Amino acid sequence: IVLSTEGENGRAGSRGGAEADDESRPRDFHHKECRIEFPRDVQSMFVTELAAGQKVDSLPSTNILALVLQKYTKKKRKMKFIGKNPEWELYRNQRGLFRATFQPRDIPSISTLDMNTGKEGDLPFVTRPSSRADALDCIPPQLHEMFSPTIHETAAESLYFSSIKIAIRFECAFWLERQFKCDGRHWFHTTINAMLEMIENETRKAAERFDSNGKTVFMEKKTSLF
Repeated sequence: IVLSTEGENGRAGSRGGAEADDESRPRDFHHKECRIEFPRDVQSMFVTELAAGQKVDSLPSTNILALVLQKYTKKKRKMKFIGKNPEWELYRNQRGLFRATFQPRDIPSISTLDMNTGKEGDLPFVTRPSSRADALDCIPPQLHEMFSPTIHETAAESLYFSSIKIAIRFECAFWLERQFKCDGRHWFHTTINAMLEMIENETRKAAERFDSNGKTVFMEKKTSLF
């Protein structure tokens, strides 16, 4: 993958008003938000095949996520953003900042799967970073300076971003990090094949369930994501 040197709408690191960061306003102001529809052009962020001369964004987390899910399902499926979709949600707060959430239904969560029961339990930690530093830890170090001004912390421990597309890219990076960070090795240091192997391993483990008598019950593998 050839990485460009620009973020969404030019350099994402261009402050353009970010100098007056969250500290200059009431931090609880961020908590007031509303759910909004995704713009139609976000679909193009998830391409898995590039045209001749085409370059992906400097943070290609959306492309990597799409490629992993496509290979896992062995189908050329598209992310669904128009209409009702329980996997993707988009929010805007009163400062015009954005956050996105992605929660796939039919793919095992590697970091939270209970190996004894094969079931997902309550998370002992927040599922997304709540600080700028933790968010930056989920992307390559060479991108920290560029994207740091686009991240906004809140008293409610929810991160917001300066644009919809950056919010989506970071949400994809957060999901990839939760799934594939292992022994201090980040998702962006992991190959696609290694990611797929980790998912397949979890899928096999999730296929085994234990009934009330302790007998193993085999469940049919689910691969449909959308």
